[in-house]
Amino acid sequence: MNREMILLKEDADGAKLPYIEFLKGCAILSIVVFHISLCYIHHRPEILMKLTGPFSNATRVFIFASGFGLYYSHLRHPLPYRTFLRKRFVKVYLPYIAVVLVCVFVPYTYAGNDRFAAFLSHVFLYKMFIPKYNQSFGPYWFMSAIFQYYILFYVIVRMKKRIGNDRVFLAAWAGISVVWCMIVWLVPRLSETLDTVYNTFVMMHGWAFVLGMLTAELLYRNHAVTITVKQLLLCLLIALITYKPAKWCSPVMIEIPLAVLILCLFTIVWALFGERLRQFMILLGSFSFEWYLTHLLLLEGMFLCIKPGNLAEEYAFAAAGLVISAFAAWAYHRLILFLRTGRMHRPASGMER
Repeated sequence: MNREMILLKEDADGAKLPYIEFLKGCAILSIVVFHISLCYIHHRPEILMKLTGPFSNATRVFIFASGFGLYYSHLRHPLPYRTFLRKRFVKVYLPYIAVVLVCVFVPYTYAGNDRFAAFLSHVFLYKMFIPKYNQSFGPYWFMSAIFQYYILFYVIVRMKKRIGNDRVFLAAWAGISVVWCMIVWLVPRLSETLDTVYNTFVMMHGWAFVLGMLTAELLYRNHAVTITVKQLLLCLLIALITYKPAKWCSPVMIEIPLAVLILCLFTIVWALFGERLRQFMILLGSFSFEWYLTHLLLLEGMFLCIKPGNLAEEYAFAAAGLVISAFAAWAYHRLILFLRTGRMHRPASGMER
């Protein structure tokens, strides 16, 4: 029970860290499978949504990974604020806007008659304040959230330094997330009318970003991050125990124990399964951002063309869509790397996204 597992080990050359890439691979696969189950398997058995539904919260794993990557890079090579934002602009904003621009010319991506206005809400990053634009052209609410972390990153770093105590810092952000979950649920105008708009703010999931930052600092200080089986099972047990009370307090608040549960389950998979599965998930993690951007655009087009009519056809569509959308995302990932660096393989610093 006290056997230690090495999750993260610092490399002298600053190469991407396999565990973080593995988490991103598991997260994006979970999200794509969830979207396929929800949107394209209309004759699905109820058990399918019960199994895949909780994994919609795997986006919190991405937020954890972003907090880890940004802060680890900051600790190793701190950048001026403008340089930091410029790097985010090139690596994240431009590929995102390129996909949205394609969506503008695809009829099925937006039902409104104000496509150009919706596009501008993405370009100038104000879509999160307007409900009808927040999910326009795809499930891009996450982009609004991640850009907030980029803008506020140095503020969060200064906050951490001023507080001084890492446990207090994490507890403060966990408290903020709990309070915000209560507000979103208790005030009908926020939860019903504005839907995901208020779920997009950093207050909702800042605890995951901060947890990633603290994990990065642990790696930077100790050159390795380990966890015992006992600690992992304890985290899993706490997440399971707090699920019901969280649901009673606020249906929105279950996202916190669910995200912890998913993170623990991914870690168990990392520990128990073989190297081939690890490498496969690490491969998926390498183009997880591009898969997130493009998967629904491609899947919706395929669905409208094929129009599967029964459960067997829907399952066949799901399998084909999963594979084809993954290959398309991989190709987009390679194209971005080539345009940005002139190389077709991923540079070592790519883990900071």
